[in-house]
Formats: sequence, structure tokens, C-alpha cells
Amino acid sequence: MGGRCFVRDPDGCVVGVTLVDRHFPHVAEIHLTVVDRAIHGSGVGTAMLTAVEADAVDRGVRLLEVKTLGPSHRIPGMR
Repeated sequence: MGGRCFVRDPDGCVVGVTLVDRHFPHVAEIHLTVVDRAIHGSGVGTAMLTAVEADAVDRGVRLLEVKTLGPSHRIPGMR
């Protein structure tokens, strides 16, 4: 059981996405979070993660994990 959160701009274009994996009833992992580079710093990422956290709490999740990639894991096109 997992979930996803999308944020759309006023024209309906997706500008942010968060994907969540549910490993156990009490454990979830934020698998991916992306925000359109053009709107970085506008609060879209914060709003998505706030919504994901609130939903996880409502569903009984007690551990919400986030794993990040460091400089040794370069992804083409990412800075």
C-alpha cells in the first residue's frame, strides 16, 4: 500500500510529486519528491511533505523514513 501526492499550478500542470511506499502498517517511506525547478523555494515541497505527514499520522504510521542520495550517487541532469 502506497500513495502519491501531486501539486498542480493554476493551469492544471503538475509542478510537484511525492511518492510514498508503505512497508508495514506503522512504517512508510518517502520514495521520491520532486518540484519543478522553476518554482523551487515557493513552498510547494513543504506543502507536499506536510500533507504526506498528516496523512501518514491519520493512517497510523509511526515511522516515516526518507533516504537521500549523496554526492557519490550522481544522477544525470540533477545538481
